[in-house]
Amino acid sequence: MQARSLFGKELLAHLRLSLPPVLPFAGVTFYPRESMRYKSKIDAEELIGLAMNELPVEQLKCFLLSVMAGLRRSEIDMLPWAAFRWDDRLIRIEDTTDFEAKSQTSSGDVPVDPELIALFRGWRAAAKGEYVIESSGQPSIGKKYHAYRCESTFKTLLAWLRDHGVKTNKPLHELRKEFGAILCTKHGIYVASRMLRHADVTITAAHYADTKERVTVGMGGLLTMPGNVTPMPPGNGALATSTKRARK
Repeated sequence: MQARSLFGKELLAHLRLSLPPVLPFAGVTFYPRESMRYKSKIDAEELIGLAMNELPVEQLKCFLLSVMAGLRRSEIDMLPWAAFRWDDRLIRIEDTTDFEAKSQTSSGDVPVDPELIALFRGWRAAAKGEYVIESSGQPSIGKKYHAYRCESTFKTLLAWLRDHGVKTNKPLHELRKEFGAILCTKHGIYVASRMLRHADVTITAAHYADTKERVTVGMGGLLTMPGNVTPMPPGNGALATSTKRARK
């Protein structure tokens, strides 16, 4: 289907070539678009509790930055302590000498809970280097391949996540999706899109939006029970209707 797009109207307008009357791939139809909507299978609160008790510090840092701040693996890998704005309670993702954001819109501020800020501030006091995640690895910027500076830390964390039910191909990215799903439920898709630093809200809607709670319109209190309806006892899940007979 990517080959057919080469002959789209937008591109043809810029070409000065002699083309056949019937363009290549003219009769080829697209496959139906599959849903990429995230379906939550994670109990984030339970997983955070387990992580706090079981994970070593460096793995715990990676875990929390993903599930509670929605950071990508590359952003976690190269995150400097200077990215923390302690007083403003946020993490600033921006290009540095060793890091380039995924896109222009990927740069931005991510507000985080004050408890998370306090935790990382404590770790900062004992830090040995400029990066949040301690590692002996070196940045791979400028090389023809990409290698994570904290690869060994990530590898161990991914194994822990799979052992605790996060059995996707990209368990760490699954935490970012869960972060987005929780925001969608609590604050709406526009807030989630901004916090995930997406270029457009449609990306959030297509990939990350997931209502984790049952939501209704909330106007049931405006309804009154008709006189010919007998409510069933709680738990029966239905209303029984009975028509009153007029007294003779």
